[in-house]
Amino acid sequence: MLPWWSTYGRFKPGPGSYPAVGSVIQVYRERNGKTRSELAAHLGVRYHAVFRMEQYNSFLDDISRLRLLQTLLTIPPVLLGLCNPPGAGCWWLEYSDFPAGEDGFPDAGSVIRHYRRLKNWRQIDLAASLDLSEKFIRLMEKKSLYLDTLSRRRALVFLLQMPPALLGLDVLTADGSKPVIFGPVSLPNLAAIQATQKNLWVGSIGPREQVAVTQAALATVGSALPRVAVAERPAWLEQQSLLWQGLVNVTREYAQPDLVMSYAQKSVQVAALAGNADLLAVARLRQISTAYLLRRDELALKLAQEFIYGPVNPAWLAPAGVPIRLARVLALSSSDQADRSQVLALIDEDRWSFDDAVYDCYHLRSDLDTCLIQSAQTLFNLASDAPDSSRLLGRANALLARVDIEAISSAPLRLLSLRLIQARIALVKRIYDQAAVLVLESFALMKQGHSTLDLPRLVEIYQVLQKSTYGAAPVVARLGLLLFEAGAL
Repeated sequence: MLPWWSTYGRFKPGPGSYPAVGSVIQVYRERNGKTRSELAAHLGVRYHAVFRMEQYNSFLDDISRLRLLQTLLTIPPVLLGLCNPPGAGCWWLEYSDFPAGEDGFPDAGSVIRHYRRLKNWRQIDLAASLDLSEKFIRLMEKKSLYLDTLSRRRALVFLLQMPPALLGLDVLTADGSKPVIFGPVSLPNLAAIQATQKNLWVGSIGPREQVAVTQAALATVGSALPRVAVAERPAWLEQQSLLWQGLVNVTREYAQPDLVMSYAQKSVQVAALAGNADLLAVARLRQISTAYLLRRDELALKLAQEFIYGPVNPAWLAPAGVPIRLARVLALSSSDQADRSQVLALIDEDRWSFDDAVYDCYHLRSDLDTCLIQSAQTLFNLASDAPDSSRLLGRANALLARVDIEAISSAPLRLLSLRLIQARIALVKRIYDQAAVLVLESFALMKQGHSTLDLPRLVEIYQVLQKSTYGAAPVVARLGLLLFEAGAL
């Protein structure tokens, strides 16, 4: 199959999907009847420099030189990886109200600042990505300095996912078959992205595929956002935030906690940009839950208190499963009767949801079994310093007895949550043989679910069992061996 540039001439292939620029220059120089010496005089360089340009593609990263060659030799800009202004006047207004720059393009520094902020990057983040100092980025954005090379502009287009034409560059189609000079922008199908996002929550995509699917969808949305009309941006940002939330949901089982929390923070930041109060509340609630599950107790408590006492719609304390997400965090620091009463009130407020779980557009409402397990976890947390701990633990066991084991048996991580809280309650009650059996089952479920999230909890239980009167039992030794082989001991 002939390359797309064959209609222009026979050039040597270059990097990516473009012809070698040196080969292009040689062909067009000869078509114009110019010698290398004549071209060197026009460029203000020596003969040997033109020879190296044509034979080795040297000295051809400079944008100004490429533009001069385009003019001198009448080279179609696409062959050099460039484009001409696609329209008269401020043609870029469909993207943003950038100030005008040189040669019919918007001010490059303003463009870079705009798309960096859309990506929620600081100047130091862009500097790190380009291996430059933050001062370079400041000058780049303020005075459009350090943008004189083709390679740097291409790097910026790649990193900030901006339309290449805004920096005077051409863009190829995904398969590299032919150049797209610049024209009407076609966007991905938002409904298809929404369907992908929904599938992440309802379990129709296997856990091994979830990360790849989510990251691919995020890349699609990220590349589309700079081209989306202002009026349509909130809908796209909503999907972007929910995709980040979905990525948190799957990666927290095994990824580094700092990485997972960074995903949660991105979901909150994007929700805030969307200007959707309900979406922001959902993102913040999931951020709280994630901090709790990753055992960032101080952070979880801080976020929960900000949610309850901050400027949030009180209606968000009503949906099924929402109060209990807050209660199990607040229970970690309940030191007196007033604190415990607040937590118990949140559990009672959630009770109606046990028998009336509704699936909502943000996939936040919990079903009966999840509410039961989370309520039991809350009561366990509450019992640690409570004078009536036996009563609270008994109430927790009563809730766990209502869980439909058959219904959750096909979901190993949900069954793991059940067995783990049962093991912890048995341990507190000093029913060591039962605790050992439950924690062994928990370990098997953790492996089945490809999760390491609860591994530290299993180690804690093992260490208590080892020091107990049941410590010499073979089942405890077996648990220790499994943890040792997992690299936890």
